[in-house]
Amino acid sequence: MAKEDHIIKCRTNGNESRQFLYGEDAAECLYTLSKKYSSINKSDPLHISSFKWTSIKEVGELITKTYNCPIKFSSKKDSTQKNMKNEPNKYILNFWEPKYNLEEGINKIIELCK
Repeated sequence: MAKEDHIIKCRTNGNESRQFLYGEDAAECLYTLSKKYSSINKSDPLHISSFKWTSIKEVGELITKTYNCPIKFSSKKDSTQKNMKNEPNKYILNFWEPKYNLEEGINKIIELCK
């Protein structure tokens, strides 16, 4: 939307949060898991995550830094997440951690889309 319409239109008020992870980080994590699988404690959940909660508003603000466009939010609340947050188990951080923060990941995606 930012690139083509020069405006970001959100279907919610943007207050809901997610844990975003750049795809390269996810792929590297899966590769690491495949290599270390025999030595991993299988009783601990393996959650691939950035382990950082970020609101949709914050994501929009990062995108507008590049595209210099407005964001319009709806008055609707998120009907899917409903402010529920499942905290992922951090066991995976014993042998892997993300390389890219959210802003770096967004910038890499924007560069790929140019």
